[in-house]
Order: sequence, then structure tokens, then C-alpha cells
Amino acid sequence: DLKPSPEYLGYIVEGLKSHSNVSAEYRKEVAAIATTEPASLVTSYPWKQPENRGGWLGITSGSYQKFVQMIFLMFLYKYSLTDHFIRQ
Repeated sequence: DLKPSPEYLGYIVEGLKSHSNVSAEYRKEVAAIATTEPASLVTSYPWKQPENRGGWLGITSGSYQKFVQMIFLMFLYKYSLTDHFIRQ
């Protein structure tokens, strides 16, 4: 049920014009697809974000997220193939 933004759908429609094997009927169908405003899904979270939590819960969860991010980046840097080949 995801809908493209008007700008993205415009790119698709324009791209279809350059393909001679695509029928005009199909181009019309694609151009008629319903669109949505950009980033409307990004602002919808199923839970409160750390900046919206109050008191100790906001402090604790914010610190926890920073800690998990630090661990993730540490492993990413340690086991990155790109980094491994650069060191060689």
C-alpha cells in the first residue's frame, strides 16, 4: 500500500517515454497511480522517540541508543572488508 511521491512518479513516467516498447496504455496506467506527500511515512513511529520521552526514561533510552550505536560502529569498523583491504 505504499504510494510514490509525485516527484518520483514523474521520474518514472518520464523514463517510460524513452522506451519505445512500452505501450501508451501502460504509460497512462502508471501516470494515474495515486501519490502521497514526501516523508509522510517517516514521521510515523509505532513508539515514542527518545526526544519525546519524559524524565529518567528519556535519559536512559537516549544513552542506551548511543551505546548500542557505538557498539555497532565498533563492530562495523573492526569487521569491514573495505577497511581490511585498505590496511593490507
